[in-house]
Amino acid sequence: MKNASQLFAPLSMAMLCLLTLFVTYTFVSSCYVMLSGQNKIVAALNKYGNVSLRETVAILEGTGALLILAPPTAVVGSLLLIIVMITTMALNMPAFGGVPGNPTTMLMLCVLLLIVHISFRLNTLLLKRTE
Repeated sequence: MKNASQLFAPLSMAMLCLLTLFVTYTFVSSCYVMLSGQNKIVAALNKYGNVSLRETVAILEGTGALLILAPPTAVVGSLLLIIVMITTMALNMPAFGGVPGNPTTMLMLCVLLLIVHISFRLNTLLLKRTE
């Protein structure tokens, strides 16, 4: 009988791929909305900054979303998205009237993605040492 890690490895990799695709799609679509200038999020960002702030946030979100697609750069992409989300939430909490739900959820998903990628890398290193 196989051990538990061999049984659940394909399932965990599939879940990681689905989570990565969901986070990537969400941030790429947010980047598109911010760069096209058509939403109330754009108005909130423009209230406390100017167009360059909105464009900077959009470009950083798009870059982070593309970086998490490649496993070697997924940790850097996750960290970039976490920094962008924390900064955006801190700057715009007065405009949202408190802590907003959707950005907080995306922040938690980015933290989860970071933890999973780090744990997979550590697990791979430990397995190579034991073999």
